[in-house]
Amino acid sequence: MNVCLATADDCSAIAEVHVAAWQKAYADTFPHEYLESLSIPKREKAWRTVLADGKTQVLVARHGEQVVGFVSFGASRDPDAQPHHGEISAIYVLPSFWSSGVGQALWQEAKQNLHSQGFSQISLWVISNNSRAIRFYTFIGFRADIGCSKQSERSGIRFREIRYIYQHGS
Repeated sequence: MNVCLATADDCSAIAEVHVAAWQKAYADTFPHEYLESLSIPKREKAWRTVLADGKTQVLVARHGEQVVGFVSFGASRDPDAQPHHGEISAIYVLPSFWSSGVGQALWQEAKQNLHSQGFSQISLWVISNNSRAIRFYTFIGFRADIGCSKQSERSGIRFREIRYIYQHGS
C-alpha cells in the first residue's frame, strides 16, 4: 500500500470510496433511500472543488493502482479553534479494506503533515452512533471532547456529532 498526495485524477476514485463508505458505515443512521441516492458524480465534483481551493490537503491510499481510502485535513474550521489546531475533515476507506491498516496509514501521514505544519492539536467530528469509527479514533489516540457536540442535518435528517481531540505527544 502507498499513501500519497491526491491529484485531480483521483477525484472519481475518492468519490467512489466516499459513497461506498457512507453507504456501509451509516446504514443504521440514514434511510436506505438517502444512502442509495448518494451520487458519485456529485461527490467527484465536490472533491475537485476541495482540491482546487487548496484549503485542505487530501491524501489517498492505493492498493496497487486502486484508491482504497483517503483523508482530508488542514486548519481546524471550528469557531473556537486556536491557530495551532488542525482538523481531520474526512477519512474514509473502502469497506472491503476496513481493519486492514489503511485507515491507520492515512492517519499517520495526515498526523505527520499536520505536526510539520505546526498543529499540536487535531480534532475531528464523528456521528455519535458510529461506534466503529469511535473505536478506531480512540485506538489511534483521540479522546472525546467532553461536552462538545452539535446537531447536524443532511437532506432533512438530523443527527448528533461529537468532537474528538488528539493532542500531539499524548
